[in-house]
Amino acid sequence: SVSVLRDTSETVCATYVMSGEGHISQQDTGMVSAMSTTTMAVLDAIAGGRRTPYQRTAITQADQIVFYRALQRSGMTPNMEAVATDTNRLGKASPHLQCEFGLVVARTLTTMPADVADRVQVEILTENVRQFAPVSAPAGKAPAA
Repeated sequence: SVSVLRDTSETVCATYVMSGEGHISQQDTGMVSAMSTTTMAVLDAIAGGRRTPYQRTAITQADQIVFYRALQRSGMTPNMEAVATDTNRLGKASPHLQCEFGLVVARTLTTMPADVADRVQVEILTENVRQFAPVSAPAGKAPAA
């Protein structure tokens, strides 16, 4: 779905990579159909997790190394690497770089063993929650919705 967004609008693709589908304006009518598949997959995953909770193990240093090496094989450029470990720098990068990095991450996750990819995705999602949580929220906990 990231590649569909890039083909439609690099700016919308960057918004999705950095913030998720909830931050894409409904005025972007061309995006509604492109996002509907992704949004439904996310909602299905949430519902599935509620029906059948699964306790995942935390990401390990070995997982991080596997992910990093897979990113390199999947086309991570030096510019992407320079911003990849710092969400503030990535947030200030151009929409083009944000979108392209999102594509590399998405492509990379599909090449990794499923258990490692799961732990990496959970870490990425958890980091996004931490990034947007208010200062008063306890460390590692998102505010109640």
